[in-house]
Amino acid sequence: MEILKLKKFCPILLLMLVSTTSFGQWSMPNNFQDIDPTNPNGQWSYGWSPVSTWNFQLLDSFYCYSAAEDSPTWYHLVGSTKLPALWKNTGSDTHFGVDPQQISLHPGPNGESAVLRWTSPLTGKIKIQGQFYEGDFGAPNLFIVQDSNFNNPLLHQANCSINLPFDFETVVDKNGTLDFLVCCAFSGCNVPLDVNISFLEIYKTKIYVDENASGSNNGISWNNAYIYLQDALANADKGDEILVAQGIYSPDQGDEVNSGDREVSFCLVNGVEIYGGYAGITESDPDERNLVEYKSILSGDLSKNDSKISNPFEFANDPNRIENSYHVVKGSDTDETAILDGFVITGGFADDENWPNSNGGGMINCSGKPTILNCTFQQNYAISRGGAVSNDSSSFARIMDCFFFCNYANIGGAILNNGQSK
Repeated sequence: MEILKLKKFCPILLLMLVSTTSFGQWSMPNNFQDIDPTNPNGQWSYGWSPVSTWNFQLLDSFYCYSAAEDSPTWYHLVGSTKLPALWKNTGSDTHFGVDPQQISLHPGPNGESAVLRWTSPLTGKIKIQGQFYEGDFGAPNLFIVQDSNFNNPLLHQANCSINLPFDFETVVDKNGTLDFLVCCAFSGCNVPLDVNISFLEIYKTKIYVDENASGSNNGISWNNAYIYLQDALANADKGDEILVAQGIYSPDQGDEVNSGDREVSFCLVNGVEIYGGYAGITESDPDERNLVEYKSILSGDLSKNDSKISNPFEFANDPNRIENSYHVVKGSDTDETAILDGFVITGGFADDENWPNSNGGGMINCSGKPTILNCTFQQNYAISRGGAVSNDSSSFARIMDCFFFCNYANIGGAILNNGQSK
């Protein structure tokens, strides 16, 4: 663990591009799975579309294709025909122009489209590489379409009877789609497909939180900011930044938590950076950031009734704290990309006799390596260890430019490292 004392507040430069190495790559047929057509690898979906229209629908049935060594096949039944379909040749021989380990898109008997869909988990620039193969016979129409925009496809080749490689770049939005589509005027047309997708650049999405906002409560701007930090965390993904205005935020506030639940904490997320100290909507410049003037407070005082106590030895005797959060913040099972910057963390009350709720009133980390910057830990309590912060189970929290005062525990009022933590 690294601990440095807060000297002065330095504004954080919010970069628009981040490293792509931790955000993964997607590949077909490598990612093919036969257990679920809806999202089998987190991003891929297997579908079809009716003739002469565009209406993506999921393939809804599954069987083992006996004519191709029982290869797994998703399909939609049109009449008595198990087409359109998407299947993978898991056999040892080539079948219907599909080599071993290739996937194939097969249109329906009336020209219904077979579709492989990829849904982007992030906003950024991607590289798309791959190839449509000739397959068995026929001259299908091949498309690559972004966000269902058939008026301007990324690729379109009509009556294609040869291998068609592709290699291009495009910018995608989070939850945007790419559809790899095969349609044909007759059913006898297997088209094998290889696809590799990787991010070249990740564009960070800013999510806004302000307890005084009165807009749409969707986090897209200060006016429409989430009023609860928990809702922002529930909707954040890797690469996102959460900007939090001045105010008091408690872990039990939000759509997916229960009011008064002591077990609930603000759980840090890998790849998500949380910044406090913004002026917010009540000021002329909501983007102004000043940790002294605009305090963003994470409070475990769920009933908002803690007694004013200056002597931390008296925390255990305050009856108004017994409903407080056991841990205001959790950084468990995180890496250094889980960042908390510019908050006051207060009111944690880990008073249970049993671990883990006996440790880490302000923050507990179990097998966690979060990055904590420019924070103040004050008036947190633990009956056992780590009044402000408890690091357990080989944790390595990076705590820099932070203040600790008026915290209490039997061992380690400010910080306690336990279980090979450092």
